[in-house]
Amino acid sequence: MANLPHPVCSPFTHVVLINTSGLRVQGNTNQDCWKSFIMTLSQTFHQTYALFGRSLFRITVTMLLINFSIQFGYYGLWLWFPELFNRLQQYYNEHPDDKVSVCSVIDFHGNSTGDTSPCESDKPAVDPQALVNTLITAVAPLPSNLWTIFFMDSLGRKFFLVFSMLLSGVTAFGVYFVKTSTDNIILACVFGAVSTMGFNALDCLGAELFPTHLRSTALAVTLLAARIGAIAGNVLFGYFVDVHCAVPMFMVAFLLIAGGSLGFLLPNTTRASLT
Repeated sequence: MANLPHPVCSPFTHVVLINTSGLRVQGNTNQDCWKSFIMTLSQTFHQTYALFGRSLFRITVTMLLINFSIQFGYYGLWLWFPELFNRLQQYYNEHPDDKVSVCSVIDFHGNSTGDTSPCESDKPAVDPQALVNTLITAVAPLPSNLWTIFFMDSLGRKFFLVFSMLLSGVTAFGVYFVKTSTDNIILACVFGAVSTMGFNALDCLGAELFPTHLRSTALAVTLLAARIGAIAGNVLFGYFVDVHCAVPMFMVAFLLIAGGSLGFLLPNTTRASLT
């Protein structure tokens, strides 16, 4: 079997791999592609295992939890803001003098039953003012992006991460209590603006907290936790928002505040030399 020709797996004739011990391994890709693939998987496993070693365990776990928390909160609440705006605006169009919370409006729409479907109704399914509100909240993160560009080094990554997640959690908590459309827009703009600062700080910390030979693997692992958090936040928020509105609101607020508190455990990498 060793003398049988293998199918061409790559246009390259040779590949050089450098493992964690510094040894150079050279092979013919036309004959050893599977061996190279297995070696790559082995190297990835060993690098991932090294992230949970004694020296990096606390930093790795903290970064996993923070990435999960910020993505769960942001994509759980932010992606549902347009729907909340639409329901609020439709309610206030019919009850202009009322002042109710977001959850009261959601419960009202969720519990009401009508004989006319949206396709048969003369009213648009999405209120135009809700689209304007969504545009306003989309522009809101621009100033905070500029702030992080000019002050990330002077104020520090840790400051922006902790400040962003704690304030985002308080803002998410406040959404439950607001009773006017204007207040809801203001909180949504604040939430989007401060959340952006946290993402920018995480981009810096993710690259600076880990040694060079583990940096790419660390980014991949932490971003995996972030993606899981984003999917879970979007799905769970959408599931609970019509059933128990307070549950996703408080869940998002708790995770953001908890993630911000975990940020105090991270070392400050501002102006520090990378290893």
